[in-house]
Parts: sequence; C-alpha cells; structure tokens
Amino acid sequence: MTTKLLTAFLILLFGFGQSTISESNSLVKPKTGNHEISFSDFIKKIAKVELPLKTTCDQELESLQLDFSQAVIDNFGPENSKIFGKLSENKNFAAIIYLYPADIVLPIIQTTDRNGKKISVLSLFDSYCGEDEFSWSTARAQVNTDLTILLSDSTITYERDSKGEIVRSTRKSVVRNRSFYINDKGEILEKK
Repeated sequence: MTTKLLTAFLILLFGFGQSTISESNSLVKPKTGNHEISFSDFIKKIAKVELPLKTTCDQELESLQLDFSQAVIDNFGPENSKIFGKLSENKNFAAIIYLYPADIVLPIIQTTDRNGKKISVLSLFDSYCGEDEFSWSTARAQVNTDLTILLSDSTITYERDSKGEIVRSTRKSVVRNRSFYINDKGEILEKK
C-alpha cells in the first residue's frame, strides 16, 4: 500500500512539474475569443484616426471599443493600454495610438512592422500636466496628415509667501517645442 501511494505521489509530482515546465517554456499566441489573431487581422479592425489630430493633456481621448482581449493588445502594444486608433498603415509599418493609464491617460504612438514587431514609440505628453502649490504645467500635441508630430509643453514655477500668495518675482516659465516625423521605415525621429 505504501509503495502504491509513493508511486502515485511521484507520478503526480513529476507529471505536474513537467506540464508546468513545458507550459512556461512554450510560446503562447494571444487569443481573442477562441481564435488566434495575427497582426494583419489586428490592424484591420482598428479604425483610422482623422488627421490632423490636436489634443492637450487635460483632454482625455476615448478608446475604441474593440473585440480584443487585453492579452492581444498587450502582445502588440504597450502593456495595459487601450487603443485610440490607427494613424497610418502601409507595406512597411503601421502606426497606432495607444492610451496608457497613468496620472492622466497618456497617448503613445507606436509603429510596428507588418509582423507585429515594435519599431518606435513616442509619448505625446512627457512632462507633468496640471498644477500643485508651486507649479502649473500643460502639454499639447498635434499629428498632421504627413505624419509630422508637433509637441509643446509649458511649465510655470513659483514660490509663495507666508499668506500663500504667489511671489511674482519668483515666477519662471519654461516652454519646450519639439517636432518629430515618421519615416518610410516606421522610425519616429526628432527633427533637429
């Protein structure tokens, strides 16, 4: 009896161990419903964004309601993000705007080759947005029909006196304007 129990225990132990090892080492393709999905099928279901697109950090973009599981989106885009829309699709790449949850919903442009491999990523807002006791910041983004991207952010910092009033002589403003473009290979590059 003891031998039978020991044999059963060893079978269960090694049987489960091998199953777990093979499962963790196998490549699992994401599924939507019960079907695997290719990148070409993924990109076909994403609506094109009307350009030019203008947005500010205090304007929350709404995600598309698509039939993708989060695992499918995570496989092709930033983890835990939603999809806003497709900027462009051609024989070399696709450009998609994903919405990443942070202090604000952060729009991110990601370019991907036709096999679903990431090429480039650009966050449309990369500075603080909002205000606190000693600063105020905002950010703007514009994506044009020629896939040029204009980013602008402003920050004002200041000190306060003992009554909580802003000390005007301490106000400092920083404005940053940058311009990017997506080349024929799908690379997002900054214009110098």
